[in-house]
Amino acid sequence: GDNLRLSPSKIEDYNKCHFAFFCKHGLKVRKVDKVDFTAATRGNIIHFCLEHFINNHKEDIGNLSTVDIKQEVFDLCDEYLKIMGVNKDDLGDKFDYMLSLLKDTAVIICISLNNEFAQSMFKPKFCELKIGKNELVKSVEVKSENGVSVSLEGTVDRVDTTDDGKVRVVDYKTGVKEFKLSAVLDGMNMQMLLYLYSLVENAKDI
Repeated sequence: GDNLRLSPSKIEDYNKCHFAFFCKHGLKVRKVDKVDFTAATRGNIIHFCLEHFINNHKEDIGNLSTVDIKQEVFDLCDEYLKIMGVNKDDLGDKFDYMLSLLKDTAVIICISLNNEFAQSMFKPKFCELKIGKNELVKSVEVKSENGVSVSLEGTVDRVDTTDDGKVRVVDYKTGVKEFKLSAVLDGMNMQMLLYLYSLVENAKDI
């Protein structure tokens, strides 16, 4: 087509392997996994906790007690399971143990966030901020040499701002992700730069 809508992750998938991109995003081929406490499940729970924790404390983060943070994170993890229709009491000791480890990890992250914001000029502004044609932040359009229009879209995990107009984008990774600026030349590691570029270009008033 002449109008493409791509996210940074799709661009990275394409540059890793054209055929794998076609299978994943063209044919929609998916591996069928059994229900388990997978890395994706852990990532989803952590993302849910961080999003709601930050949203709940945009005004007072940096002034929270460790005890309150721990209780809130534990409650958020349990809330996520309820939303997903999961009864943790029916899933056995292994799941309960894995969940307790995950809760402890989420608590450490949230305490670290609280301590960071306590000594930072930045304050959280948005969580799960969508970038797109009909969103608060409009997608950036790029014209290719052959006239094809490419819209860069996606969702930013968190956007922080300062009173004097500085902005930073934050992406949560529960696995290992090493950023190399040189990889950008190969179309990799572009997510943060593209999101920041979209904000600077199309979100001057937020």
